Amino acid sequence: GLFQSASLPCTVKIVSGWFRPSSHGTVFGVWATNAVVGNLIGLGLASLLAEEEGSRALMPMLLVPALLIILVALTQLLLVREGPFQPPSTPDGDGVPFMQVLALPNVKAYTAAFSMVRTVDVSLFFWVVLYLNKHVGLSQASASMVAMTYDFGLVIGAFASGKITDRTGNRPAIFAGSLFTAAIVVSPKPVEGCFLLSAQKAS
Repeated sequence: GLFQSASLPCTVKIVSGWFRPSSHGTVFGVWATNAVVGNLIGLGLASLLAEEEGSRALMPMLLVPALLIILVALTQLLLVREGPFQPPSTPDGDGVPFMQVLALPNVKAYTAAFSMVRTVDVSLFFWVVLYLNKHVGLSQASASMVAMTYDFGLVIGAFASGKITDRTGNRPAIFAGSLFTAAIVVSPKPVEGCFLLSAQKAS
């Protein structure tokens, strides 16, 4: 996690340099699906290996992601270059100090919001498989396959919200509206007809 986290700011900087700011919503909406695609690959691999035991399941789960990371790292090293919209570097080559970054308008608010969104996202990601397996009665492999629909929703939502923010130019409102909608869906007392309520009744 420590080494992987370094890729996020670097990748955002590189991607933003290849596209105009007016299209960043759509571009980063598509780019944000990379983590979801990784989840889908991981769930698919886990479902295939659910019946295996010991090292027969553990080694492929470790080796496949490791090989993919190496492939991506080599691709970036050989092919990725800074784009035409990349802002110029500072004359002394130093970046902006961390405390100055935190002092920028809305940085703290967006950091807190994103950390909470990621917490809910990861919690649901692991909870759905456990819930389907322990309470609905699906096998581990079937629960993993059904849980993949959650990630498909993330792909569609990321692309759609990015496209909408580019058209409206009001990113905070779209972000807040998405969070309020998600809060209603995962509420402990969901409205009649909600997927989670149906699943609870089925169990």
